[in-house]
Formats: sequence, structure tokens, C-alpha cells
Amino acid sequence: MSSPVKASAALPVPPFPVRRSAPPFWLVVIITACSTVAITAAVLQVNRYVAQEHQVETALAELSGELLRLRLLETAMLAHGRLMPEIERGIAESHQRFQSALALATLQRQDAAAATAAAIQGYLDTVAAEQAHLAAGRASEARALGATQGETTFATVRDAVQRAQAEARARAAASARRANVGIAVAMASAAIGLSGLFWGFVRARGHAEAARGAHAALRQSEARLRALVQNATDVIAVLDRQGAIGYVSPPVERLLGYSPEQLHGMDAFSLVHAEDLAAARAAFQAVVEGRPQARLAFRVRRSDGSWCHVEAGGANLLTEPAVGGIVLNLRDIGERVAAQAAIAATAERFHALVRYSSDLTLTLDREGRIGYISPAVHGQLGHEPDALMYAPFATLVAPEDRGRVCTSLSELTASTRPRVHLEFRLQGADGRQHWVEGTFSNLLDNPHVNGIVVNLHNITSRRRTEEELRRTQRQYQRLFDDAPAMYVLTRATPEGPLILDCNAAFAQALGYDRAELRGRPLADFYTPASRTALLTGGYAQALAGGLTDAERQLVARDGRVIDTLLRAVPEHDHAGRVTGTRAMFVDITARKRAEEAAALLASIVRSSDDAILAVSLDGMVQSWNGGAERIFAVGADEAVGRPIQALLPDGWEGWEAIAADVRRGVGRDHLAVHLRRADGSLAELSVTVSPIRNADGAVVSAAFVARDVTEQRRLAQRLAQAERLSALGELAAGVAHEVNNPLTAVVATAELLLHQELTPVVRDDLAL
Repeated sequence: MSSPVKASAALPVPPFPVRRSAPPFWLVVIITACSTVAITAAVLQVNRYVAQEHQVETALAELSGELLRLRLLETAMLAHGRLMPEIERGIAESHQRFQSALALATLQRQDAAAATAAAIQGYLDTVAAEQAHLAAGRASEARALGATQGETTFATVRDAVQRAQAEARARAAASARRANVGIAVAMASAAIGLSGLFWGFVRARGHAEAARGAHAALRQSEARLRALVQNATDVIAVLDRQGAIGYVSPPVERLLGYSPEQLHGMDAFSLVHAEDLAAARAAFQAVVEGRPQARLAFRVRRSDGSWCHVEAGGANLLTEPAVGGIVLNLRDIGERVAAQAAIAATAERFHALVRYSSDLTLTLDREGRIGYISPAVHGQLGHEPDALMYAPFATLVAPEDRGRVCTSLSELTASTRPRVHLEFRLQGADGRQHWVEGTFSNLLDNPHVNGIVVNLHNITSRRRTEEELRRTQRQYQRLFDDAPAMYVLTRATPEGPLILDCNAAFAQALGYDRAELRGRPLADFYTPASRTALLTGGYAQALAGGLTDAERQLVARDGRVIDTLLRAVPEHDHAGRVTGTRAMFVDITARKRAEEAAALLASIVRSSDDAILAVSLDGMVQSWNGGAERIFAVGADEAVGRPIQALLPDGWEGWEAIAADVRRGVGRDHLAVHLRRADGSLAELSVTVSPIRNADGAVVSAAFVARDVTEQRRLAQRLAQAERLSALGELAAGVAHEVNNPLTAVVATAELLLHQELTPVVRDDLAL
């Protein structure tokens, strides 16, 4: 802002005419007789006096014009209520022209001119004081000073200028008289007088042109003032006592859409909004009565019917002849009103957010006392806000966290840290504790707050959820650690998967500690065949979307091979990128052994010559092996699903009793069944029926084993016959032995007798 400049504004004062004195024409005849020297001296004297008086009159005329301009600027400044750059520039320019005009007016150091200079200096001091008040924001004091001291000093200046002009006119008249006397004396010489007269007229014309130049300068000053008024952003209007518009500046068309001609003579209050009319009339009446009045904001109707927010200030210039009215200065404050409305709306939204927010908002002083607390405290903790005002904040904090919170508050108050974040518990009115997450902001140095702002968010549900999550994580960790299946977490690397973690079942199965396995390549614990499957596509398949029921063989520390069934799914990070796998190994070694045993058993059953069948408890054939096809001469397709009685001779009525025993868990051994084959031959079968139990021990079906014992029976019969014949032979041999023993003695005796002398008849008998 530029420094204050002495300035004012005044009503228009008509310029004073420049009076020129010239000798009458009839003296030409008289002065022709005067000597050339006398007339020359007289003319020089006239020119000197006339020139000086012309300079004084011109200076006074310019001084009067600048005084008018300065008065108008002062009036506009007071009506506006604050310093404006264009008015300050106008005052500065008037100040400079005042200095030059005063210097010219005091060339002869006349008493009246000196008094005028003193009066002008006093008026300029008054204007400077008004500027100082406005610069300090004391508009009412500036207007009061202008209405009292400003009016007085301006009247003094005006009177001083008028006296100076009167003195100048009187001196000009005296100079003219002295010039006439000198010219009369000088006209003693006609020739010299004529020449001097001619030269004097030439000089007089020059001074007249100088006077016209002064008038032109005055008109230029008035044109600058007019341009300033017409091109200003504010509107200047002049109203009479009743409020009729006598003059309005052209910017009114840009502001309201009316031309100055449309508003001339109109009642200004007809444009004022009905709600603002009473205040506008009261303020206008105060200006009319000369009472100081602050600037008033009200609404004015535009030509299109819309309303314009303006701010107006007035100055009473009814006593000024050149104005004769109330000067109003109107400024468009629509943007300011809109900005204020936006600020008010923002403030209302902020207050609404604070009032209706579920979070708590507090302010604390340096001692930790509550200066404000939002209404949410009632819904959150059950306390009434008014009951907590000026209470120590620590009383709301749970005893377990009170020391920690108070320590943090003390550190925040004593340090330059802007804020502190804490999680702690608050004590509700019902005694329950509520977890909150708090932000403490140090605004003690902020003059609008002068405290610590606390924002508290209830996280009780979140804490419960986090605790539940931790509990669930512990449970899942225990499930992971204690699961009977083997679980392994891996991380993908270019060289292959690395073990991140595993459960106890995996470590125990391999004979390692979990710490020994972490960070080791998974392939180290695979057999060569499984390692090849892992590195040549198996792990890539698991990373791509999952690997299901793949058989892999693990190698334990002691060299044991563990058959497993692998299921693996990809593991993702927080960004959704695949980082590895979650794998489950199920030990199927026992199952593999059982499958091998079952396969061996199935092979034995398939290759057995005996008929081995599975029969349901209701007598339906469930399985049929090759031995059954050979014995019964019926294919599996024909036999499976048929009743067992249909395959046995004549329905074999004994099956019902056997089935009843099987249901009780009792089997039958070596049942003899005679079967007629399709070729008509008769076959003898040895049948064994045994119950089949499930894993729970319940009987679900029967095992039917039939052996063809036809040849065995035939061989047994042959053996029995052979044994009978052997016994008969042994019997015959025994009988022969028993008979042969005495016969041997008889024969020996007979042979001995033959060697003796016997009669022929005896000898013939012995020879027989």
C-alpha cells in the first residue's frame, strides 16, 4: 500500500476569467508624440505587471480545479470506507499539482497567497489523517473526521482561495491602472508609442493563449476524474433527500443491467429487496441527518429480475452547491456473499459430521481437561456430553491403560510432535470397557483451537475379530501341526521348490526335526522317479492350478520308502501372485501293501482250480472265478447276479440253513454236494461256506468255496478196494502160513520115509 497522500474532493468551482488590461485605442494619437524611449519603457512595465498577474490567476485557477478534484476523491474514499489504489493514485497526482500551483501562486509572496497555502496545508493534513484511519480499518472515525474537521478545513481553503483570487483581481486592476498611466506618459512620442502598442498587443495575445492553456489543463483534469468514475468497478450515485436518483455512474449497467438514463429520476428504494428495505431506509435517513453510518449490505434487483448483493456507503453532500445530494458508493459483493455462504455451509457440514459421526471428537487443554466432546459419546459409552465438560480425560480411560495414555499426553504436550496414535480402552457408563483407536493432535499453538484434538474410533469389534482371528490361527496352526496327514508349504525358486514349513507328521515320517527340513529342497526327500516327476512338470502343474491324487515316494532318513498320495494347490501373496504351494501327503504305504496283497489274493483266486464265489446274504452270486466256470460249466456273465440255489443241484434246499448260520457268523465246512454237469457226468463237490465281515465286524456276505473231489473220491474208492484186496491177500497168506507149517513137517517126514524101506502101497501113498 502506498503511503497516505494529502487529498480531498470538492464541488465544482467555475474557473475564474483571466483579466487583461490594454490601453484604449484613442490614446494612440496622444502617445505618438512621445519619445520612443518613453513608450518602450512603459510597455515593458505593462508587460511585466500583466505577465505576473496572469501567472498568479492561472495558478489560482488550476489550484481551484485541483481542489475540486481532491474533494471528490476524498468523498469517494470516505463513502467507500477503505483505501483504493485508483483513489490513492489520484490523490498523489493532485498533491504534486498542488505543489507546483502553490509555488507559482507565491511568486510575489502575497499575503493572501501565503494564507491560501497555509489553509491548503491544513486541509491536506486532515485528508492524510483520514487516510491513516482508513488504513487502520477505522472507517467510522475517518467519516466522522471528514464530517467535522474535513468540512471546516475545506471551507477555510475555499475561502482562502477566493480571497487570493480577489486580491489577484485587485492587483491586476491596479497593475492595469499603473500601466495605463505609464502608457499615457509614454505616448508622448507617437512613433515610439505605436510601436510599443503593437508589441504590447502581441504580448497580450500570448498571455491569452497561456490562459487558454490553463483552462485546457483544467478540462483534462476533469476528464481524468470522469474516466476514473465511469470505468471504476464500483457504482457512484447521487440521490436527493427522498431517495430519487439524480445521477448514477455508467458501471451501473454492468452491475444491474440498467442504463444511467433508465435510472434517472427513479426511486432508488424501489430496487431494494423487500426484506432489506427497512434497513436501507434507516441507513439512508441516518446519512441524510448527518449521523455516521457503517456500510450496509443489501440486495438490489437487476434488470433481468435476479438479485444482486451490494454493499453501499453514503456521504451527505446536500450542502455542496455543485452536488446537492447524497453520494452513494455501491460495490458488488456477490462473490463474497457466495464465498461466505460456502464457508458457512462447509462449517455446518463439519459440525454435522462431528455431531452425527459415530467416532468421538474431543478437545483437551494443557491439563488434560475436556473442553469439548461430541454427542457420539452417549451412544458409544453411555455418558452425557454435558456431564463430561471440564472433567479430566483420564477418568474416561480404563485403569489398565490410564498410566500409558497420561504419559503419552504429557510427552505430546511437552514436545513438538504433531500427533500421537494410541490404542486403549475407555470406561463406559455401565462399567463395560470399549477398545478405541485414538489420534491425539497437538494444536495448542493454534489460536483457533488452543488445545489437543482427539479423534477416537471404536475398535471393540475389530479387536474381538482380531482375537477371534488369532484364536482361529492358533487352532489352524494346531490342526496343521497335529494333523495325521503330512503338510508341507513350499516356495517356488528357479532350482525347484524349497520347504518353508511342514507339520510334525511330515517330519516324523521322514525321521527329521522340522528345523532341519526348513529351507531344504523338497526334491531331496523324493525317490529318483518321484524327483523326475516333480521337476519335469509336476510342480509347475501345482503352481498353475493344482495337482490332485498324484502318487509320490518319499525317502526317510533311514532309507525307508514311503508311498504317499499328493495333493497340492498354489499359494498366493497379498497381491495375488503365486509364490509356492500348499501340499498334503497322505501315507498310503499300508494301503499299497494291502492292495498288493489283495492283488496277489485276487491272482490266486483267479488262478485257483477251486470255485471261489462271493454270495450275498440273500443268496445272490456277487463274484465268480475261473475255477467256478470250470466246475459249474457256467460263465461269469451268466452266474453273477443269479441265486446260488439255481446253480446247485435241485435247488439244494440246504442253503437256507447255511445262510442263517452265516448271518450269525457261523460257517460250514466240507459239505458234500453232488452236481450233474452239462455233459451228463456226475461231479462230487466239497463246499465250505464262511462269513465275510466288514471293517466293523458285521457280516455282509458269504464266501462260497467249492472243490471238485470227484477224482479224489474215485481214487479214494480205488484205494479202499486195494486196501480190501490187500487185507484179503494178507488173510490168505496167513491161512496158508498156518496150513503150510504142519504140511512142511508132514512133507519132510514123508520124504524121510521115502528114503526108508517101505511097501509099494505105502510108497505110492507117500508119493501123492
